[in-house]
This record gives sequence, structure tokens and C-alpha cells, in this order.
Amino acid sequence: MKNTKKDNPTIEKIFKTLELGDILKIEKVEGSQNIVHHITTNKKEYYLKRYTKDAIRNDKDLLNRKRQIAVSEKLSENGVPVILPMSFNNRYLIKNKKDYYLVFEYNNQEPITSKELNDKKIRKLASTLAIIHKLNIISNLNCQYKKININFTKYQKKFIKINQDLYNTLTNNIEVLKELIDNCNNNINSVKDTLCISHNDYKLLNILWKKDFMYLIDFDATSMSNPTVSTLEAAFKLSIVEKTFKKDHYKDFLNAYIRKYEELETDFNTALNVAMNGTLQRLDYLLSKCSKKDQTSIKDTISMINELKLFIDNKEEMINIYNEILDSKKNTKKKK
Repeated sequence: MKNTKKDNPTIEKIFKTLELGDILKIEKVEGSQNIVHHITTNKKEYYLKRYTKDAIRNDKDLLNRKRQIAVSEKLSENGVPVILPMSFNNRYLIKNKKDYYLVFEYNNQEPITSKELNDKKIRKLASTLAIIHKLNIISNLNCQYKKININFTKYQKKFIKINQDLYNTLTNNIEVLKELIDNCNNNINSVKDTLCISHNDYKLLNILWKKDFMYLIDFDATSMSNPTVSTLEAAFKLSIVEKTFKKDHYKDFLNAYIRKYEELETDFNTALNVAMNGTLQRLDYLLSKCSKKDQTSIKDTISMINELKLFIDNKEEMINIYNEILDSKKNTKKKK
């Protein structure tokens, strides 16, 4: 976290209006896609999350945010450890000018790093995701999956003049990215038959811990999704340690999920081909931002391309791990 003064007048106005106490310190939280501040008052500590006009562009976006919050409420009611935003006059979203805000109480929960992710926490994460997927929650949220169509040649021509590192990273990975997109698009219709509520951004930044207790936050990507696809995406992202794929993490996560959920409902290979659909949608958005010379998006885009390459390089390993799990289950049944 680091100090920031740019948003202070607005934050002070919101906290005064909501009677949350006199502000002693404001710090910006790094790593979040939205703007989040950790705020200390003479009463308590809070997180303030800001949605800009790009995040909530119209009434449709606003309705979708409200539906996502409603889903997080239902998850909490069903025993899922969720940190809900504070309600003011029966409203969660606070409007100030063109932006919307959510306020959360801070109770010493913190995210952990990939180095701190041990076997016990991995099993906890996997079993919690399985519980979410098994809940029969009815929602009007949209289906997550969309076919991807990225004109890489167009971006190459622009990036060579904007940023050499970005240009090189994209150019060196175009062919494997195209293959990944083709595989995704060819399998996308096959995963839409089985849908459930899914968080879809199940990563360490969105999971807070207080000792061994986990709390789920940030439901901005929540939608109707295929449980197997969402599981394989989460298993992969939680297995990235210092930009490398950690096989043991992936295996432990899948094992724990299957024990709780019982069986994967969608063919593993089909689901694996679609697992990066959400990331590819995000890549499409970031590439567009970079083409408009948005410097803050360049680092994120390079990182995302490298993450997709890591997925491609370890795809066969993930298939092997799943087959190992199946073989182990078969052997256990034979012994019984």
C-alpha cells in the first residue's frame, strides 16, 4: 500500500456523509483492477472500492453489479465465507457524481502470497469452490463465455511504435495464442449445457485470510459458468508460483475439489480448452487499451500474455495430473 492524495477530498466527503468517523489515514491498495483504498478512521478501519464510469457505464452495468452483490448475499446465507459490503439505507452502492462506491469493514483479514499457500489452504480453497458450485442459486446473471476474435496483426503494427517489450511479447506468442483461441472457440458451446453460479476470479488477491480462516471478496466477475471450466481455471491460477507452474498445487486442488464435488460434470479436455476464456476476454480488452497508449495497461498485458503461455506450455501436464487422479481413484476402489 502507498499513500495517495488525489482521491482524498471525495473519500472524506463520502465518509463524512456516511458518518463513519474522522479519517486518520488513506492508503491505496495495489493490485486491484478497480480502485481500492484502505482507510483508517478514529472509529474503525475500512476498505473503499470505487467503480469508475468505465466500470459502470449504464443502467445495464449497474443492474449487473447489483445482481452480483445479491449473489454474494445468497452465498453468505448458505455458509460460504464472504465479506459483504456495508449497507446504508438498504443500499450497498454509494453514488458520488458519476462514480459508485462500496464500503467494507476491515477486520485484519489480508491476502497471502503464492509462497504462503500451503496444502491446508489449497484444500480449503478447493472445497469452498466446490460448495459454491453445488449450491442451487437462481440468478439472472449472464453466461460468462464468449467467442474470442482478436486481430493480432492490427495490434502488432500499433505496438511497434508504442512499446518494444509489448510488441516482442505479443509477436513471440501470436501463433500459440491463435491456437489457444481456436481450441477455446471450438469447444465453447459444449460447456454451456451445465451452468452454475461461479466467482470466476478465484485468485489470491480476492481471498483474504485471518489465520486459517478464508474470506471471499470481489464478485465483479461472477456469472453463470460451467463448474468444471471454472475449477480448472482456478486450479491453474492458484498453481502459479513465481511465474512457474507448481504441479503439486494443481494436483492437491483438483483432488480436494473432486472429493467435495464428487465428479467433474464436463469432459476434462473440453473444459481445459475453454478454461482461459475469461482471461482471453480480459486480454482483448487490455490490448485495446494499450493500442490507445494507455501506459498503465502495458505491464498487465505483458504479464497476461506470459500467463497464457505458461498455461499452454503446461496443458499436457494438467491432463496427466487429472489422469493420475483418476487412476488413483480406480485403484482405491479395487482395493475396497
